[in-house]
Amino acid sequence: MITRFLHLFSLFTLSSCEYNVTEMIEITELRHSRLTDGIGIAISTSSALRCAVNCNSSCISLSYHEDTKSCRIFDFLLSNDNSLTENGWRSYRKNRANCPTDGGYVYNSSLDWCYRLVTELSYDIPEATSFCDLDGAHLIRINSMSRQLHMTEYLLANGVNSIYVGGRSEDKDNNFVYEDGTLLTFTMWDTNQPSNQRSISLNLAGNSYKWRNGHGTYPRPFMCEI
Repeated sequence: MITRFLHLFSLFTLSSCEYNVTEMIEITELRHSRLTDGIGIAISTSSALRCAVNCNSSCISLSYHEDTKSCRIFDFLLSNDNSLTENGWRSYRKNRANCPTDGGYVYNSSLDWCYRLVTELSYDIPEATSFCDLDGAHLIRINSMSRQLHMTEYLLANGVNSIYVGGRSEDKDNNFVYEDGTLLTFTMWDTNQPSNQRSISLNLAGNSYKWRNGHGTYPRPFMCEI
């Protein structure tokens, strides 16, 4: 259980430049988790606050080691692995307390995920992207198996067969990135996919949702996340 809070300043000034820093919540059960070199983005910073400055729109959680000044940034919510321990690490996740649930968004606390399913409208990719932009959001990112499984349950419960999600291949070369240029590190492609097109949709096949690659011109429901 997350029981301790670290409130980082909402505005941080470095070298005369201002950075917006999201409030971070400490994940105390991860206090001693050792994060290996094979995961996350590794940088060196002088403090946890400066580490948090680097937690951009694709960042969900981070860890900082005070002694080694090591900062690791992750695009997924950290979970505990008791087989790997090393004193000195402190881990944090973004605080999503500002999820606008009165605007149709849903907050999933276990995944620290704020999202909105739009079924009353069917848009192509440019229209869906613009719709999310108006909410200060972006098309949803399925960037982990935990998110994939959660979306499977959520979409089945809502009777939705297909949605557009985030991730584009602008050159139709099967090199997919999110809107901020972050590379996709998790995929769940259907057979014979991707197919050198731009957009990604989740499509119901049996009781699971496989990813398909298309033109993005066919109107369909979509999801936004903040």
